[in-house]
Amino acid sequence: MSYVRNLTLLVIVALGGILLSLNSTAVSSARTNRTVFDTQATFTVTNANDGGAGSLRIALGSANLSGGADTIVFDPTFFSTPRTINLTGELPPILESLTITGPGAHLLNIRRDTGGNYRIFTVNSGQTAVLTGLTISNGNPASGNGGGVLNNGTQLIVTGCHITGNTALSGGGISNAQSSTLVLTQSTVSNNTAIGV
Repeated sequence: MSYVRNLTLLVIVALGGILLSLNSTAVSSARTNRTVFDTQATFTVTNANDGGAGSLRIALGSANLSGGADTIVFDPTFFSTPRTINLTGELPPILESLTITGPGAHLLNIRRDTGGNYRIFTVNSGQTAVLTGLTISNGNPASGNGGGVLNNGTQLIVTGCHITGNTALSGGGISNAQSSTLVLTQSTVSNNTAIGV
């Protein structure tokens, strides 16, 4: 029915945890035209530093430059015990379709630590991103949306993640653009704050 296709839903989940604006026509289209990953390169994070060789920051920058859909993984030996990446500034936005496969939400926490107000992950327009096995915490872009993750991409898939303790104007945990598709699987979005709602 035409009124269903044009219906726009605004769903605010878990006290600002997720700001999700969906246009049903866009969702239907996304389901029939899903991006298929053709991985070009794999980058391995070998430490919990916020910069330098082997860091997540460098891996993200390298993935943005490589072209195509890439994968970031984490050294299973180093990340076999719980680690925290304390960010000192905003991570590079995801400019190319990307899969980030973490070691498990109980083993890796990526959090804003110093350097002012900023979110943790930003997915740029036209990209498909997959986030797996991460804790994403303490993001705060001040007057912006999406404290943990801002998704402006075609599709964001979040699996086995814990998104907690983030703050934003809207979508304290995740802010999902109207034209984007968000898929949450076996993930927890909790204790986030939306100060504009």
